[in-house]
Amino acid sequence: MPANVDRSTLSLAIERLTSIPNVSFHVDGLADDLHSLIAMWPDEQAFLTVISSTVGAIELIVEDKALASLLSRDLAGWRSFHYPHSRSHRGKADMRIIYRRVGSEVQVLGFGHRYVPSDVYARLIDRAT
Repeated sequence: MPANVDRSTLSLAIERLTSIPNVSFHVDGLADDLHSLIAMWPDEQAFLTVISSTVGAIELIVEDKALASLLSRDLAGWRSFHYPHSRSHRGKADMRIIYRRVGSEVQVLGFGHRYVPSDVYARLIDRAT
């Protein structure tokens, strides 16, 4: 039987994400984003796989190796990077990181699955204001 995500796994995910140099996360958004991932991937191993993919995607952004789309309207000034939830996932990039660069820093507004539990862009509009 798969193990569910517990506090220590959640703490590990927070540590891995927040230890990436030159990256900041929305103060309230990180917890919400992680809980959305847990809702989608409640199995500990699947959750950690998604976290690894997210860390790798953020590192690509920091290294300026990510091709991201410039957003408009309510998210003008932000970019969206699309990536798969796991390296073995051969389908379309189903995950999004919404971010912007301010000097040498990458500010992450939020991240998550494109549609689950809800549209990631709609979820993040309130954070952008």
